[in-house]
Amino acid sequence: WTRAFVKDLAVHPEARGKGVAEALMWHAFAVFRERGADHVDLKTNTVENPTAVRLYERLGMMPVAWEG
Repeated sequence: WTRAFVKDLAVHPEARGKGVAEALMWHAFAVFRERGADHVDLKTNTVENPTAVRLYERLGMMPVAWEG
């Protein structure tokens, strides 16, 4: 791996809405920063998961065109 990339993030339904996903992402950002990454890539379903999209946008992530 040559880039910082979050492949999967899942939080148990009973733990959702308690800041767990946000804390995990901030931790991942810190680890990637320590390793010299200047940005983090993430692939997510932007149509069927608007809650996740709001989280990622709140964390400063932004959608980019992706062909694949």
